[in-house]
Amino acid sequence: MDSTSIGNLGLSKIHLRDTQESPLLQLPAELRIKIYEYVLGNKSILIDLEREWAGRQANGTPTAKLVSNICPSLTRAKANLNVVPTRYPSFNKRENLSQQTDKPSNTFAILKVCRRINAEAKLLPFFLNVFWFNDGAAMSAWLAITGVSYNAIRAIGMSYYCDESGYVAPGLTASAALRRLRDFAALRRIEAQIAGPGLIRWNMLQLQQIIALGLRNRVGPAVEISMEWTY
Repeated sequence: MDSTSIGNLGLSKIHLRDTQESPLLQLPAELRIKIYEYVLGNKSILIDLEREWAGRQANGTPTAKLVSNICPSLTRAKANLNVVPTRYPSFNKRENLSQQTDKPSNTFAILKVCRRINAEAKLLPFFLNVFWFNDGAAMSAWLAITGVSYNAIRAIGMSYYCDESGYVAPGLTASAALRRLRDFAALRRIEAQIAGPGLIRWNMLQLQQIIALGLRNRVGPAVEISMEWTY
């Protein structure tokens, strides 16, 4: 027996042991899926770049690391998306956001229990949750390392900030970021949030139409677009 056959035999034994010893895997498939959906779904996941200006490179480009904040409920997540907003909210520090949302460290731990559970449920976090982006660069960086799993994403959130002068900060309004929307093959819904003191300078219907038109031109008529704003 060659090494490949031995390896496959070992995996088969592990699979059999997992099935026999795990109460979860002994449940009917339909019930397991409902459990997976309860554990892995109904969350907002904020993807952002955390820039370190103190450690900027010689050419003036800040170093950055990709971070995510997982919020336990959609409503609570929306309320906390703009913490201490500045003209460029993507440059905010996220410590306060993590504290306010009580980010758990084991949100998706069930996917690491065994190979079979991972195979059954690994795409559900993408399929069941809303992925929020404040920054086009964060979206591009995240897509580059996520692999094909993002094709299961059905809902994304996009945040816009309007400063005191009425200026709407760029980022997700930039054409380069909007082009990436085409990469979400299963996209069915976009939730857009507009916040900031400068909204009083706008006719909100006009601003919504401008943003919605930019999104619609990128994703086509089949994607639902919802919008809300906070002053």
